[in-house]
Amino acid sequence: MAAGVPLGWRVGVEEERFVLVDGRAPATAEFRALITELARRGGYAVAEVGTTAGPLLEARRETPTGRVTVKHDYGTHLVEVAYPPVSTRDELVALYAEVWDGLRPAAEATGVDFLDTSYLADLPAGYVYAEHDMYAARTERLIGRPLPPAPLAAPHFLAHLAATQVTIEVDPEWLVAHLPAAYSLLYLVPSTFSRPQQVGGRSYRAARPPAYRDNLPHHPLAGVPRELPSTLADYRRTQADVPLGLRDYSFFSIRDNGLVEVRVGDALPTAGAVADLVALVLGLVRYAADAAPSAAPADEFYRFCEDGTLPDRAREDLAAMSEAIDALPLAWRPPVPVLAEGAVR
Repeated sequence: MAAGVPLGWRVGVEEERFVLVDGRAPATAEFRALITELARRGGYAVAEVGTTAGPLLEARRETPTGRVTVKHDYGTHLVEVAYPPVSTRDELVALYAEVWDGLRPAAEATGVDFLDTSYLADLPAGYVYAEHDMYAARTERLIGRPLPPAPLAAPHFLAHLAATQVTIEVDPEWLVAHLPAAYSLLYLVPSTFSRPQQVGGRSYRAARPPAYRDNLPHHPLAGVPRELPSTLADYRRTQADVPLGLRDYSFFSIRDNGLVEVRVGDALPTAGAVADLVALVLGLVRYAADAAPSAAPADEFYRFCEDGTLPDRAREDLAAMSEAIDALPLAWRPPVPVLAEGAVR
């Protein structure tokens, strides 16, 4: 545990990447071919799972710390890679290399291209909605909701997004008490890792994060919530009362198993960038123990995403967060500074 903070050092990662075939979404047969080719190259077992698009395949590989899974996510144009928890940056980088050393050539052999973006303004031609049977009813309620009048609103907005999600071990009760400070610092993630993007004739400093606000304006736990529960019991009640039975889509999402999924990161193209995101998340949680919360963290966060405006205290936050990252255990400390004003990975 971190000194004074109930934070552990085992970290899991899930990354989503867009994939296309000749500029369109892969058909279900082409997605199955990608997974089959990955398994053929060794180390993976193949499992068939039921989806709204019919049976699809996912690849599974056991490691000393758990299972790696490669599968579709919301559609055949999204690949999700889930990595098991590891305890060091070196382990994460090595595991990433092992996975992508098989996945990239499998994609090349089957004509699949990975996109280096985290937001698609339009779903690709041939888009195939493919949700796991277990979650299909919930996702279909999401798709069928009344569409808000907002720039990034879309029926199945999740199929427009590709993220890197970091799962950490931190005491949920402690985290809820420190959520105001943690959300006040969260703009540092898109300021470090997100790329500017044009969507619908509008420029965004970071387009993916505000899609949660635009699509779920009345959801109490989406993106950066405007009202935060003050206790874990309040948080659980809020989760239970989400409209339409939707899931918790907040950027600090406390799961049923007590782990916390930090969902703010965009899709990232390299192992080093993913490991740097982990370091920033760990440093942010540590610093939240001492940081003073802002009066309006949601407004600050989305203002940065829209036009790049930083809070007046940004220089102080950068300096303090750099110190927090430098104080991480050597096992997670990045070899070069993560934070820099205006830096984009």
